[in-house]
Formats: sequence, C-alpha cells, structure tokens
Amino acid sequence: MFQSKIENRKWTYILVFAVLFLGYWLLRSSQWIGSTEIHTLMELAATMLAAFVGVMGLVRFYSKKTSVFLFIGVGFLGIAFLDGYHAVVTSTWFAARFPSTLPSLIPWSWVASRFFLSILLWLSWKTWQKEQGLGDEGHINETFVFIGVGIFTLVSFIFFAFVPLPRAYYPEIIFHRPEEFIPALFFLLALVGYLRKGEWQRDAFEHWLVLSLIVGFMGQAMFMSFSGQVFDMMFDSAHMLEKISYICVLSGLTISMYHLFRESEENREQAEISVQEAEINRKRAEEFADDLYTSKTELLTAVETYSAFSDRVAQGDLTVQLEKNINEGFELLTENLNNMVARLRELSVQVNQHVKEVNATASEIMAAPSEQAATASQQAAAVSQTSATVEEAHQTAAQSADRARQVAEMAQVALEVAGQGLGAVQDSVGSMNSVRVQVNTIAETILSLSEQTQQIGEIIASVNDIADQSNLLALNAAI
Repeated sequence: MFQSKIENRKWTYILVFAVLFLGYWLLRSSQWIGSTEIHTLMELAATMLAAFVGVMGLVRFYSKKTSVFLFIGVGFLGIAFLDGYHAVVTSTWFAARFPSTLPSLIPWSWVASRFFLSILLWLSWKTWQKEQGLGDEGHINETFVFIGVGIFTLVSFIFFAFVPLPRAYYPEIIFHRPEEFIPALFFLLALVGYLRKGEWQRDAFEHWLVLSLIVGFMGQAMFMSFSGQVFDMMFDSAHMLEKISYICVLSGLTISMYHLFRESEENREQAEISVQEAEINRKRAEEFADDLYTSKTELLTAVETYSAFSDRVAQGDLTVQLEKNINEGFELLTENLNNMVARLRELSVQVNQHVKEVNATASEIMAAPSEQAATASQQAAAVSQTSATVEEAHQTAAQSADRARQVAEMAQVALEVAGQGLGAVQDSVGSMNSVRVQVNTIAETILSLSEQTQQIGEIIASVNDIADQSNLLALNAAI
C-alpha cells in the first residue's frame, strides 16, 4: 500500500511536468493580450491567497514547531505584502507616481516577489538539513526569520519607490526575460532538496509542497521567461501558475492541519482513556488499601489471640484450645497448635503416672528398712533369751559349762552380727532419707517441667533414670 502510494506520487509529479510542458507548447503561439486591470485583480487574488497561506503556516508552526512551517508562514506573509505592493504600484492609479514605467516596474516587482519566495523555500530545506546535522544546535531563531523577512520587504518597498529600473524584456534573445531564471534556479534547488529529503513519500504537506515547487519552477522557466511583453499569454499564464502554486501549498497546509487536529483529538481521547484508567486504578488502590487495612486488623487480632494462647500454655494451662475460625489462612497453624497442646497434655498425664509410680516405689523402699529393723529387734530378743537360757544352764548344769561357754561365745558373735545388722539398717534408713529428698527434688523438677514443656523429653529420661536408680536401691536394700 505504501509503495503503491509512492509510485502514484511519482507519476503525479511526472504528469504535472508533462502537462505544464505541453501547455506551454499549446499556448506559446496564442495572441492573447490582457490588461492592467486584469493583472491587478490577479495580484489581489494572489495577495489574499498568500496572506491566508502565511497565517495558516504560522498557526501550523505554533501548533507544533517545525522550521519548514516557520519559513512557509513568515515567507508567505512577506509575499502577501510584496504581491499587494506589486498589485498597487502596477495599477493605472499609481503607475504615474513611480520613477519607472510599467514595462519595467511590473516585471521587476514580480521578479522580486518570486525571488524572495524561492529563496525562503530553499532556505527552509537548508535549515532542515542543518538541523539534521547539528540537532538542537541547528535550530534557527524564529525572531531572526521575522526580522529578515521584514527588512527584505521594507527594502523592496523603498527600492521600487525611489530607484529607476532598467528594462526587463530582451526580445533579441530566445528568453525574453532572462532574469526569471534566478528565482527558477532557487525553485529548482528547493525542489531537488525536498525530493532528496524524502518526506514527500509519507507526509501530505511535503507532497503538495513538491507540487507547488514544480509549478513554480515551470512558471518561471517555461512560461514567464518566454513572455515577450506584459499581459501576453505567457505572462498571464505564469501569473495563473503562481496562484496554483499557492493553492498547492494551501492544500498541503489544510491536510497537515487536519492531521494535526485529528492527532490532537486522538491524543485527547487517549488522555481521557488514561484518566479513566487512572481513576479505575485509584479506586482499585483504595480497595486494596482497605483490604490491606482489614487484613492488618485481622492479623493483629490473630497475633493477640496466639500471644494469649502462648501465655496460658507457658503458665501450664494445657486445657486451652484455639477456635478454628480465628482468621482465614491460619487454619493449619491453629490446628497444629491445638495438636501440640493436646500432645503436651498427653505427655503431662504420662509424666504424672511415672511420678506416681516413682512415689509408690519410694514408699515400698521406705517400708523395707522398717521390716528389717523389726526383724533385728526380734533377733536381739532371741539373743537375750538365749543368754538367759545359757545363764540358767550354767547354774543348773556345771557339766555343760564348756558348752555354755561356747554358746556364750556364739551369742557374743551373734550380738556383733546384730550390731552390724543394726548399723546396716541405720545406713539403709539414711539412704532412704536421701532417696526421699531425691524424690521430693524429683517432684519439684516435674512441676518445673510442666512450665517448660519444651524440655519434657529430657525430664522423662531423667525420671526413668531415677526410677532405675530407685529400683536398684530397693534391690540393694532387699539384699
């Protein structure tokens, strides 16, 4: 599609060249002779067209600043003044007031206007070229352009008002107005520059600007340069081509303004969409902030609940349970904590059972020395009875003295054994008292273990060790 548009525009340029060239050959032999009044009306039309183009060019420039539109706007405003001045000074009412005759004043004031326009169009391309090479440093100050155009316009007014002009027609050469090739040269340079620039392939304004340059160049080089006298067919045709070139620029500016306004409208719509999206995002952000605040509140509540739960567990309350609907997202943690407390409660029951077993074993151990003490007392009584019997036997049976003596010796040995047994019993009682102290210590340790649930495993191991020791003591005591 794009390549097809480029080809169409190329053929358009070639066709315009061909039509103008053919038109020249068809009109060159015409005997048409116009008049000063017709010329004045055409220049007035050119003045209004140039003024309108200049105003639109400046509007376009200040809408989106580009050096091309600066030169177009300021240049065509200057051309409007020069064309208006040209229309006035060449009219029948003012011709007698100027130092030059109409055959000289009309061509030279025309050439001044065309030369000025061709120079500005060429400078617009050179400025673009400079900007491409230097970037922002290549931008030209718009004030300089306004001042330059104003000075040139003012100098032209003064020049034509006070300086006598030489003849403009040279019928003795094939190009009767050779001075027309000066603006034609700059129109051609500007045309070549804009064709090389390549924006005509994409930009509608530069496409129409190229058409205007083609028409301007052909009007100067093919038509006006062959004009043999003022108001002939080539003369009036060149003036008509001048208006056509203005209309081409105006068409390009109109299309450019349309595209710019459409782009602005699209940007405005996009901006409105962006504002709506921003509003939606703002509402979403507010909702998210509300959800975040709610989540924060719920989290703080959950933290407080878990903290109170932990405090009660740390104080030894293993009956506490967490509600499963504390907060969404904490179900697993709640279940795990409840399971942990239940497991601790089971372990506490097991510890209490082990403590009871230890106490029972300790009671049995405490009871064993009492039984041993009773047995020793019985043995002591038996020894006393034996001693009495021996004494009686000694008194009644002298013959059994030796045997009684032996019995006495045996009794003495028995007493020593009984004393040793009593000492052993007393040692056993002391050991059992130590065991009792140890048992009390174990009980206190077990109470402490209920507050420090994380060390329950170690406590159980200690209790088992103590139980084993108690059993060993009991066994030793029994032996």
